[in-house]
Parts: sequence; structure tokens; C-alpha cells
Amino acid sequence: MLRSEIPIVARNWVVVGCGGHGREVADVLRQVLRNTDGRLLGFLDEDPKNTGTDLAGWPVLGDLSWLRHPPEPLSIALGIGSSRMRKDVVGRIKAMGLAHDFPPIIHPDARIGARVSLGEGALVQAGCILTCDIQVGAFVILNIGASLSHDVTVGDFATLAPGSRMAGAVAVGELAEVGMNTSVIQNVRLGAACTTGAGTVVIRDVPQETTVVGVPARPVGQTSPHSPPGF
Repeated sequence: MLRSEIPIVARNWVVVGCGGHGREVADVLRQVLRNTDGRLLGFLDEDPKNTGTDLAGWPVLGDLSWLRHPPEPLSIALGIGSSRMRKDVVGRIKAMGLAHDFPPIIHPDARIGARVSLGEGALVQAGCILTCDIQVGAFVILNIGASLSHDVTVGDFATLAPGSRMAGAVAVGELAEVGMNTSVIQNVRLGAACTTGAGTVVIRDVPQETTVVGVPARPVGQTSPHSPPGF
């Protein structure tokens, strides 16, 4: 099934994060909100130098504290590429106890099949294919052209880079970062917070917090358990 709209009532949005990924998320919202009553109000960013500037045609409204007194109810989109940083920022926003929500966002050119579930804040970019019986967790990024076959599960805050391909029944752990054009054969598990290098071919399970590269994938080190500061 071709999904041509986000599965929520149109409303006002802000994008958290002013980097390249933030601008991409804003562009996706521009397309999915077209011909609706919804609109993107602007960006939020922790760097005070950005407040009041213009970014891609929208204003930078302030830092996260702006969310305490918005002009109207909001939906929030995460424009943050790093899995750990995304989790940190979501935790900070939710700790404020605000009523804002984080709906999933689906690019009009993504293809979503039957019995596919998306967690809150998940992003499905242009060219993604999700076939059937797939579970995508909260705040996951499925970047441009990623494909997920039947019975794939993706843990919360995982990031699948452009062109990554998951065969049937692959399990991607929470906070995993799957590199560009990574291919994973069927029934393989990628452990929590693991990383795969660009072009990696994964043919066996990857332990948690392990970085793998190559064809076939081989371990080259451990990923850091700490979140980077700021965003």
C-alpha cells in the first residue's frame, strides 16, 4: 500500500534540530502537510546563536524551553540523526510533562505494506519499502531507500541509513546504527547499540555495542555507551 499522508489529524509542528537531518525532516513535513490545515512553525535548537535566524525558509524559534509556552498545541518531529542524541533529547522533552505528541512521519513516496506498525516519532523517508508484518519502534529513522522485508523488527531509537536492506525476520536492536547500503541476511539479529559500516554485509548476529565492517562483516571495536552533548 502506498502511504500518501501521515496517519494523524493535520496540526502544527516544530522540528527539533537544525542540522542536515533537521532540514530533511522539515522538507518531508512540507510535502506531507501539503493540502492540509497543518503547518511547520519552525525549528528548535540548543545553540542560542541560531535563535531568530532563518533556516530553509523557516525560523529558528528558540531552544527546548520554547515548548513550555507555544502559541498552540504542537506535534514534534525529531531532526536529530544520532540515535543516542535522539534518545537523550526525547527524554528531556518528556521530562517537561508537556501535552505535545510525536506522531510518526511517512514520506509520500514510501511504500508501506500490510500489518506494519510504527512507533511514536518514527520517520519513514522517501523510497523506503516495508513489505508486511513489520514492527518499527519509537523514534526510529528509516532513511532514504531503506527496505525491510517480512517479519523485521526494529528497536526504539535505531537508525537505518540510506539504502540499507533487511531481509526477512531480521531483528535490529534499540539504538543500533545501520550504515549506508548495509545488507543483512535473513534471521540475523543486530544487537542493541551496535554499528555497521557503510556497505557491510552481515551474515551472522552482531553483539550489542559492537562495530562491524566489511564483506562479510567483522568486528572492529566497541561503540561508546555515552550520549554526545547537545544537538
